[in-house]
Amino acid sequence: MMAWKYLQTGLVTLLVLSSTTCGQQDQGRERGMPESVRQEVEAMVKAGATRQQVREFLEKSKKNMRSRGPANEPGKGTRGRNRAPRQFTIPHALDPELIKEGYNLVVDKNGKEVRPQGRPFQEGYKLKRTTKPVDDLNQRAYAKVFCIMAPLRDTLMFNIKSTTEDDWTKMTAILTKNNIKTQQWLGGPTPKDNYYSSKGVFANLKNGPDYHPMMKYLEEAELELKSRVFSKDFDFTNPQGVNPYPNPGQGLID
Repeated sequence: MMAWKYLQTGLVTLLVLSSTTCGQQDQGRERGMPESVRQEVEAMVKAGATRQQVREFLEKSKKNMRSRGPANEPGKGTRGRNRAPRQFTIPHALDPELIKEGYNLVVDKNGKEVRPQGRPFQEGYKLKRTTKPVDDLNQRAYAKVFCIMAPLRDTLMFNIKSTTEDDWTKMTAILTKNNIKTQQWLGGPTPKDNYYSSKGVFANLKNGPDYHPMMKYLEEAELELKSRVFSKDFDFTNPQGVNPYPNPGQGLID
């Protein structure tokens, strides 16, 4: 009886938070709380979780439910909300003949140089070979990461069916050597809380398209590579004001 009362208190807390931070439309969606969240809270209570632990879990679940609303599901965008990101249709098609470390730049689809940044590589980005050495460390590093990630992106986006597990293992060897994407955890309450290893994401996509996990894997691997090779003073602060790599420039094992 006490456990059920405790559970009710936690759920009420979530609804109160919704009323102060969301509009009436969001409140209505929160009241339709997924059964999985209710079950998780009940399990936490039975396991002896504190009121604060339950509250933190509920607050996190509330944010996840908002981010997973219809606007973020492919084909279910609603007016006034962001639609799912447009999927890539053009491969990066990296030409190995263009690769010469220290003599490469990344350019966009119009041939304009792209400045080094934490933002993921976009559709239409290509590698350009220069006649003179590139002086800026971060420009050279940006091109180096592109040379690693462009084939991985094209493989997962366009060539997964024709790629063998051995091929993929060789392609991701540099990630494995640097302990990037070697761990996998799929026990989170939402897909956003999960992360795939190189081996795991390949096996998952072999079973069929799974766009969001694929992009999450690619973006996280790319960002970590950048954190290793960009200069020590590069600022990785994202639009949310969080810097996931305050100490970049640790180097990469080739």
